Amino acid sequence: SGLESGARLVEADVKQRRLSGSPVKTRSGRLRSSVRTQLDARRLEAHVGTNVHYAPPIEEGATITPKRAKVLAVPLRAALTKGGRSRGGPRDFPGGFWMKTKRMRHPIFFQKRGRRLIALFVGLKRVRLRARKPFERAARATGLGVVRNLSNEVGRAVNRA
Repeated sequence: SGLESGARLVEADVKQRRLSGSPVKTRSGRLRSSVRTQLDARRLEAHVGTNVHYAPPIEEGATITPKRAKVLAVPLRAALTKGGRSRGGPRDFPGGFWMKTKRMRHPIFFQKRGRRLIALFVGLKRVRLRARKPFERAARATGLGVVRNLSNEVGRAVNRA
């Protein structure tokens, strides 16, 4: 139907353009592969969405604050794997310590390696995630195609009647 093909256009746009690389970086592809279209023919509705728990903050934005600690430990490059994942938290780096001076805006977690100090984490009181709106942008971008498909479907139904 026109409704289904329109919804599939939105789903394809979300998967191919909105959740692949920029503006939302892809690590595992879990969010992208979870995008599904649900049709309700009786109500003439189609929903394109996902059940992945971290999708709403990507769509709508969010502020993340620490639950039990004073600061969020945000990993710096030295604490990341080549794939961009954290090697763990500050507790996973033995001999590490937090340091903050008057000149530093945020506390930094260091680990001593030989004679060198390696900065591994920066401590932040909160992290604001900007709303990326991949679903909304896909719906807007494919809106003309959806309208075209629906009008073709309505035209076919009128001609059959």
